[in-house]
Amino acid sequence: MTEGGGIGRRLAFFLAFSLAVNVILTVLLVSQLRVVRDEVRALPELLVTKDDVAALRPLRIQQILESRCTRCHTDRRFASLFGWERQPILDTIARMASHPGANIPPAEFETIQASVTMLQCTRCHTEAVLSRLLLQTPAQQVTTIRRMQRMPESGIRADQVPQIVEAFKTLSGQR
Repeated sequence: MTEGGGIGRRLAFFLAFSLAVNVILTVLLVSQLRVVRDEVRALPELLVTKDDVAALRPLRIQQILESRCTRCHTDRRFASLFGWERQPILDTIARMASHPGANIPPAEFETIQASVTMLQCTRCHTEAVLSRLLLQTPAQQVTTIRRMQRMPESGIRADQVPQIVEAFKTLSGQR
């Protein structure tokens, strides 16, 4: 009988010990859940803004022009290029590339041309704002650019909108 009583006591002790451990673990889990709940409630409603997302893929317009053009030309020099069509800009870039020391590889002509074209937009908008176009569908991008084109101070002709769309695609890697 002592053997049976010893097993019963051990079983009772084991069950009591298991119950105590489970109670302690449950209390710890509940306290951790409360901490997590409080932390989640403390989070701002808006975790990421459109600017945050757009900043992940900046257009680098100024960086491209600074690395290839502004060693020889001031920003004012580019003002004369506003309104030019794609091909005349490419021809000018090719002519500049032929100058001694220019060191502009033909593979960069399209990117430089797109940067020059997008300068029309940087007169009013930062590159971060322009990068928001990445969050739009192609149709929405056209709509946005056309809306900006209609602004009196834009200086963009209606026939230049497709050129700006293509320049944006080139700089953003959508093409």
